[in-house]
Amino acid sequence: MESLELYNIAENDGIEIHWFELPNCSALTEYLYERYYIGLDTHLSQAQEKVALAHELGHCKTDALYGRDVSTATLERSESRAEKWSVTQLISFDDLLCAFKKGNCEVWELAEYFDMPEDFIRTTLDVYRRLGDLA
Repeated sequence: MESLELYNIAENDGIEIHWFELPNCSALTEYLYERYYIGLDTHLSQAQEKVALAHELGHCKTDALYGRDVSTATLERSESRAEKWSVTQLISFDDLLCAFKKGNCEVWELAEYFDMPEDFIRTTLDVYRRLGDLA
């Protein structure tokens, strides 16, 4: 999925996106007045912006939000749901298999192949392992 498609999802769902300098994170999501708002850091690369937007949309699409004083279990559950949504939207399992078949097996190779940050590739591999798709 391309960035434009993510922005279209946000627009179609009435999710407002704003850009700020965010010194402690790359993105955040808030739910106010029965509406979602996503804030993105102004210093993100295109690939980082795409990943951050997909992750925050994952929070919105799965209603996986949490407050500051939330338990660790709730935090982990919410982050896991957002990660799963973002991964399955940005890199399908079939696309991942195709990359493997083309000889892209190392994290850095997959990052180049998909034009994604290496940490997102690690997250992708972890999600598909948790889903039971990868050994």
